[in-house]
Amino acid sequence: MEWTLCDRIFGRIQTREAISVQMSTFLIDVNQVSAALNQCTKRSLLLLDEFGKGTDKVDGLAILAGTLLNLEERQERCPLVICSTHCLEMITQRMITESRLLSCFTHCVKLLYDAICPPGW
Repeated sequence: MEWTLCDRIFGRIQTREAISVQMSTFLIDVNQVSAALNQCTKRSLLLLDEFGKGTDKVDGLAILAGTLLNLEERQERCPLVICSTHCLEMITQRMITESRLLSCFTHCVKLLYDAICPPGW
């Protein structure tokens, strides 16, 4: 018997835009997330970043909040989800609330520009 951490990895990290596909950035995002929601299992890993790009900020937040609430309703069937965009904003605007299955973590990175970036960069 083989044990794995996850059975599949789904990502909504970056949209590759191309005029040949004749779809907006937003439609490509929605299709990617829809496919992930329909195919993921409780052993899957779902990575979400920059979801809702290409639409109004409030609309994008609302759709992302709805997606997270849908995942939370799955209870024990919910995949592991790492959402690295707008989480704090959704909580402060009360679009979602933290629960046993949903936690918000923030981080702060301070870069010392002169010490890290080479001259002329």
